[in-house]
Amino acid sequence: MIDNNWCCKKMAAEIRIQGQAPTPFLYNPWLREYSIVIPKTNSVFCITFCPMCGTKLPSSLRDPWYDIMEQELKLDPNDQEDKKRIPQDFLTDEWWKKRGL
Repeated sequence: MIDNNWCCKKMAAEIRIQGQAPTPFLYNPWLREYSIVIPKTNSVFCITFCPMCGTKLPSSLRDPWYDIMEQELKLDPNDQEDKKRIPQDFLTDEWWKKRGL
């Protein structure tokens, strides 16, 4: 992976981290998920390979994140009160980088 951990220069140019300019490619840093938005449907689906160069992308950390929330932190991320108690580093990529994931 090159250029801010993107697999190719085209992906680096196209990827959008939540809140930036519109593009069909999304990256969620706290879950390490790459997605594509389907125009006119507002649907989003995760991708496992770069659509530009074909490189296998790092696996999503959605399941480990929820496991840690429930098992280690004893929080239900779907509960509004528990959501307020999620440690700040679990809302960024900091948590998985610290754990070497």
